[in-house]
Amino acid sequence: MSLGGPHMGVYRFPYCITSKFCAVVAEILSYAIDIPIIQDFIAPAQFYRDPHRPEDFLRVSRFLADLNNERPNKNQQYKDRIINLDLMVLVKFAKDHVIYPKVSEWFGYVDKRYGGDEI
Repeated sequence: MSLGGPHMGVYRFPYCITSKFCAVVAEILSYAIDIPIIQDFIAPAQFYRDPHRPEDFLRVSRFLADLNNERPNKNQQYKDRIINLDLMVLVKFAKDHVIYPKVSEWFGYVDKRYGGDEI
């Protein structure tokens, strides 16, 4: 069971949707995410996935890309464990203001190839 987990990462920082100042800070942070020390010491940075720069996520992710088996070299044990589950419960919170997109809680994501729609 997973309660509101960002399984496919996050695209925006919490509460950074409307404020101009917050949007500027979020833009700066989105590029700072690539800095190794940020990835190493700020855990939420490991979940940041910019749909406009998907290759960067795979290049810099120290945790989530491996856990989701998104690297070219797949971990067969991860795949086997998911396949052998009898049940998987993923809870998405309707009023979640931290995880964006919320569909990440169900392994969904934002894909710029489809106009930025959630998939």
